[in-house]
Amino acid sequence: MNAKVKKGLKIGGSTVVVFFLILLILPFAFKGKITKLAKEQINGKLNATVDFDKINLSFIRHFPFATVSIENLRIVGINEFKKDTLLSSESVDLVLNLSSLFSDKGYEIRKLQINNSRILAHVLPNGKDNWTVTKTDSTQKNDTTPMSFNLKLKDFEIKKAYIVYWDELGKQKAVIHNLNHHTSGDFTADSSMLKTKTTIDSLDYWMGGVKYLSKADVELNATIDANLNKKIYKFSENSSRINAIPFSFAGWVKMLDDGYDMDLTLDAKKVDFKAILSMIPAIYSNSFEGVKAGGAVNMSGFLKGKMVGDNYPAFDFKLTAVNGWFQYPKLPKSVQKINIAADISNPGKTLDATVVDISKFAFTLGGNPFSARMRVAYPMSDPELTMKAVGKLDLGNIKEIYPLEAGTQLNGVLDMNLDLSGRMSYYDNNQYDKFKFAGKLNIANMLVKMKASPQDISIAKANMVFNNRYADLSTLQMKLGRNDLTMSGKLENFVAYALHDKTLVGSLNMQSNYFNVSDFMTADAKATKADTAKMSLIQIPKNINFTMKADFKKLVYSKMDFSNAKGTLLVANGDMRIQNMGLQAFGGSMTMNGLYSTADVKKPYVNFDVNLADVTFTEIFKQVETLRKFAPVFEKATGKFSSKLSVNSLLQHDMMPNLASLIGNGSFSTKSIGLSNVEVINALASKLNKSGLSSSTIKDLALSFDIKDGKVNTKPFDVTLGNIKMKLGGSTGLDKTIAYAGTVQMPDQFNMGKFSNLNLKIGGTFSKPKVQIDVMSIINNVIGDTKAKAVSAVNKQIDAAKPNAIKAAQEQADQIRAEAKRIGDQLISEAKNQGDQLVAKTSNPIAKAVAQRAAKKLVEEAQKKSDDLNTKADTKAKDLIEKASGNAKL
Repeated sequence: MNAKVKKGLKIGGSTVVVFFLILLILPFAFKGKITKLAKEQINGKLNATVDFDKINLSFIRHFPFATVSIENLRIVGINEFKKDTLLSSESVDLVLNLSSLFSDKGYEIRKLQINNSRILAHVLPNGKDNWTVTKTDSTQKNDTTPMSFNLKLKDFEIKKAYIVYWDELGKQKAVIHNLNHHTSGDFTADSSMLKTKTTIDSLDYWMGGVKYLSKADVELNATIDANLNKKIYKFSENSSRINAIPFSFAGWVKMLDDGYDMDLTLDAKKVDFKAILSMIPAIYSNSFEGVKAGGAVNMSGFLKGKMVGDNYPAFDFKLTAVNGWFQYPKLPKSVQKINIAADISNPGKTLDATVVDISKFAFTLGGNPFSARMRVAYPMSDPELTMKAVGKLDLGNIKEIYPLEAGTQLNGVLDMNLDLSGRMSYYDNNQYDKFKFAGKLNIANMLVKMKASPQDISIAKANMVFNNRYADLSTLQMKLGRNDLTMSGKLENFVAYALHDKTLVGSLNMQSNYFNVSDFMTADAKATKADTAKMSLIQIPKNINFTMKADFKKLVYSKMDFSNAKGTLLVANGDMRIQNMGLQAFGGSMTMNGLYSTADVKKPYVNFDVNLADVTFTEIFKQVETLRKFAPVFEKATGKFSSKLSVNSLLQHDMMPNLASLIGNGSFSTKSIGLSNVEVINALASKLNKSGLSSSTIKDLALSFDIKDGKVNTKPFDVTLGNIKMKLGGSTGLDKTIAYAGTVQMPDQFNMGKFSNLNLKIGGTFSKPKVQIDVMSIINNVIGDTKAKAVSAVNKQIDAAKPNAIKAAQEQADQIRAEAKRIGDQLISEAKNQGDQLVAKTSNPIAKAVAQRAAKKLVEEAQKKSDDLNTKADTKAKDLIEKASGNAKL
């Protein structure tokens, strides 16, 4: 190799290295510029909040093009859509023309790839959508210039997207799990062949509250001849499927300024009967590959016309199946003679002209034929509905034609004959004579047992006859787990209720030997904590108007057990009124009248009048949680009591009262209540030095109370503990604080004299009570009597003094001073004697301690009064002398 060649290779190699280094370094130079520009441009152009974590830029990944990767892109709505995240994506990759980075004409995007995204398309009831986010206000400064991105796509890809389409106006919803889409072609050419492929792992679709697709597996493959100038897209080669149904489209779609124009024909010649079965989720998801099936099938359809605004293209889709059948492997029987004729059509312009006609739907199961037909004719705003169903279904045959889950058991016979026809407006306008509805439904020996259901359902007998106005339920005998229920009655307006959400009116008689309310709650309505089932709010439907007469031998609600419950329930407008409900409860009896309201589901409440008679403390404390909060003293009480209670309270969503809102009043009485080892009584016994009070029986107790602001306020009442009488009144709080005050009358044998009646205060909490005996008021009464006598005597001496001459005045002054001293000394002496007598007369330790304190206080007060008398006498004496000397006016 000569020197020139070596030199050339060296220079070339160096150039490559330098060029490679430039490609590595340049992204850092442009990264900040692109990040700032992207956020400014996008947020300035959209009525939405756009943000992302960072932008990565590479010149090597798709050289000679630049690659921009936006990480964690988020687009969030504003105003009424502020809770909507329109798009969140783990990353968005764009491939740009490298030269456009140095141009002022904008960045040219060649490829767009969106990865691991969640997309929400939302239409409000007023028709406004969340994806129209481009700003149109010309006053916005940022909107006066075009977006600095030029779309020259050749490749577009979506990987692993979760998409929700929610149309509140049209009452439609679609949920797509794991969508993958790829389109390739030249979007910049006048004409291009676009190759597209789309797969969806699971598609669910609802319209009008009815689920038409459930977990459908979708694949769409199409080659489209796109005339981009004229915006016409013709289907070339294409093959698609929904579950096992293969189909393709022939025709074209043209984009208009305000909508679409189309002429499409459905090609489904390869569809067989097994493919039709794949649209039934229970069959498609259960050993579908091994299912054998046969029968003649024809499926066709078209879409033709413009879709602009509220106008729709004409369409017609037909499905027929003749003598279809299917059989699962390893099962002995098959479903035979399946015949279907269905057609959904519309002449175009308005969806109100749609006609759904299922003229035939028939099959034979276990030798029992079943047939039905239905037609819903325009206008859809007031459809004419025709429906007929006749047949007998033996549920016991299902296990022989369908592989049931282990533990599932089905038995029983359903025999029905239903015939219905008429317009919905007939029911709305009470034109029952125009509406035809007749038929019957009989059920015998039905049993449904499933692993997913915690309760077995059995219906021994059910007989219902229908006519235009009502359904007559002559008998229903059913069991749900342990619960049994026998019903009879009449339901009116049930067709309008079922099809048009109108009010269902009825009168029912219900009997049960055992009925547990919690067993009828849904799984979402119950949460388990340890071994305690926590209830959820039971919402009363507003479109039910029932009168129910109930007779339940055993009724269970939460932890409460009731027996022989009889009464009337009135259900209407989201309320349930209870009239004259009588039952045995808590070891006694209870009668109840009141209201349970969920008319405002955000503020449910109860308003009850309850009368309890001879119920036991132990039972009611064990079963009623609210009582444990307001009166924990009942936990250690024995005996029976009676009570009348009127209560009004908001409810929490666990069905428990909102105690802060609880308002009520009532009375309480008991002939005998036993209390043992109650902290409050123990504290009182300790203060009175009478241990025998710790276990006491209270006789003939009666009191009245009210409930407000989270407290039970008790009016003063008389109570006797042992041989000690008390008069108490006060309150109990939600936090178990107590605040009671009153008097204690000690028995005569205690020989307490003036100290027999003591003031009493009880505070603290039930677990840590504070008991105070107030003796100061009694002491002050004794001192007051002594002071009054002393003051009266001194005042008499002072008032009797009359000023004469100076000598007489001096003598009089000396006499006043002497008399004041004598009386003061006598006051102190009498106080000592009286105190000694108080102490000597008392034998009870409590009384003696009180007397000793009183004696000391008497002497202290007597000394103070003596000093005061001497001071007052000296002042008077000086005044007399000054007057006698002429230094003061008489």
